[in-house]
Amino acid sequence: MAAVKNNKNKSNKKPQKYWIILEKEEEKLGELHNACKKKMCESEEMRKERALYENEIKVKCDEKKDNFAECANSVYNNSKYYNMFQKYAECGKQDNVCKKERAARKIKSTELDAFYMTPEGQAFMRNQMKVAQMKEAKRFKKAKTKTKNKKGGGAYKITNYTYKQAKRLGVVVKPSTDKTKKIDVYRTSKTGADVKNKTWKKIASVGANGMNDFPTYIQKRGLAFAKTRRRLYKMRHDKDRKTKWTRGWLADKLLW
Repeated sequence: MAAVKNNKNKSNKKPQKYWIILEKEEEKLGELHNACKKKMCESEEMRKERALYENEIKVKCDEKKDNFAECANSVYNNSKYYNMFQKYAECGKQDNVCKKERAARKIKSTELDAFYMTPEGQAFMRNQMKVAQMKEAKRFKKAKTKTKNKKGGGAYKITNYTYKQAKRLGVVVKPSTDKTKKIDVYRTSKTGADVKNKTWKKIASVGANGMNDFPTYIQKRGLAFAKTRRRLYKMRHDKDRKTKWTRGWLADKLLW
């Protein structure tokens, strides 16, 4: 009986390759859905236009009760109305395509999320992170040989996203003097709008230089992919990103 149970457990476990493929499929569906939404015409506006035109048809053809169908057809055949309904039909098709992609992605996302919460899933994520880190390290080494680092900072270029997040938190960010880190974070105890006269104290250096973050993923792979990476990052760092003003909390707020 014990042998049978072990066989059952083995059959339920899916190979690592399955999760790698599923992760890639989920990311691809996210990118497709994002592109689909950009192309999608304004459905609400089209619906309003259609309602207006249908009302106009009623007004024009209401008196001709006996020949209402002929009157309506003649109005539809007018190029203005015909083109509008063609656009509306295309818009409806596009809506359905986007819905299918979103639904397909949701199925894969729920399966992945459930897997990530298991010990096997945690080990899988750590392994994936190591692979990603090795790839990023190779890329960083190549980039480092091509570009010389500026004085007082690393090769990381601070994005507008990080500057906006810093403004919300009331801190100042600068390129890190530590070449292994991305940014140095400065904070002041004084309040008020006069930034120049404040005394800023460095509180932390955050972000591993050479690794991607939310804004850099957007630049390289698009918003959908970046959101997936952010979701996974927040799951991995759930324990060390919730205590205020710690390095983990600052990295989460400024870079993710």
